[in-house]
Amino acid sequence: MNGPSSLRSGLNGPKRNNFGANNGALNGLLNGFINSTQHKYDTWFSYGYFLHKEGKIGDAIPYYAKSYSVNPRNVWALINMGVCYRLLEKYDKALIAYKAAKSHFPDNPVIWNNMGNVYIDKGEYEEAIKCYEYALVLNPGYADAWNNMGVAKHYMKDMYGAIECFERALELNPKHVTAWNNKGNVYADMKAYDAAFECYREAIKINEQYALPYYNMGTTCMEIEDYGRAVKNLESAVRVDKNFGEAWNNLAVAYRETAAGMEEYEARNYIDKATEACKRAIEITRSAKPWNNLGVLMADIGNYSEAVENYRKALDIEPNYAKAYYNLACAYALMGRRSDAYESLEKALNLNPRLKEAARTDKDFSAIALDDRFRRLVSL
Repeated sequence: MNGPSSLRSGLNGPKRNNFGANNGALNGLLNGFINSTQHKYDTWFSYGYFLHKEGKIGDAIPYYAKSYSVNPRNVWALINMGVCYRLLEKYDKALIAYKAAKSHFPDNPVIWNNMGNVYIDKGEYEEAIKCYEYALVLNPGYADAWNNMGVAKHYMKDMYGAIECFERALELNPKHVTAWNNKGNVYADMKAYDAAFECYREAIKINEQYALPYYNMGTTCMEIEDYGRAVKNLESAVRVDKNFGEAWNNLAVAYRETAAGMEEYEARNYIDKATEACKRAIEITRSAKPWNNLGVLMADIGNYSEAVENYRKALDIEPNYAKAYYNLACAYALMGRRSDAYESLEKALNLNPRLKEAARTDKDFSAIALDDRFRRLVSL
């Protein structure tokens, strides 16, 4: 077959899991449990806490609600309801819970911090910053709020403001592992890679069982095409957290890139590893990327029919996934299915016209490159 196209070789676009912001209420969750007195509402709260810790988030909510109905002064029940709703991505319900808690205890900095986290999830970064600022008025030594405000500023592209916030968090708590991780992400986005790696290494030194800095160091290594180090760090990320779907996905891409340029018998081992990593990502997460990447791997070994099936599954999940349509067009062209190739390529280019440049020189389209219809599609 023709070699992998320029688009496919860079198809993943590794992304760092930047929002490692501490929730605050999970810290408060334990405090609320310890400090509660022996009344009836404790039974409801304690069982909700147990379910919460077991990962049964939706099941925990009714017990927190019952605890609050029995004792409306139990602010921790409301806070932990908010935490659960946020984990379930029910952000408006999370805000309702936090605002109810705030009506009882307007000077509780954890409530303001957690409201800020929800506003970050909603993409309302200015509102988030207002919440963190007020949390810090109430408690200037609240390191988590400084960390989380840094995340909001990072999302707003205020890189220096973000770094200042993370440094304030680290002044208060030099072992604040999430602040080290997030500070590394800002430096990586600024392409200050040595500084980023130093931050990630510091985070790992503090907590070797924290998957994010391994993941972030691995994906940053992919950006600078250091695939050997990328593989090492991403393997560490999935060793620490076997259910880290995005890390499995990026590890698959790193394996594939490592295989590029090797002799076929050497490369096959890495392609097999990449295939298994994609399948693991598919088991864990409902994301289009690993399906698309699995399609790429099947195309690499000439299994175009299975590649088409995988691209189709990616598009079932994400119907406007331009790269999946593009790769589908490549597979159809290589199979001699001209009409299907044109249809898929047209959809890809309508979704992302910048793909025209890649298509003009893509060897996968060699069989149709002289057709008038292809030339019209990729013309400027």
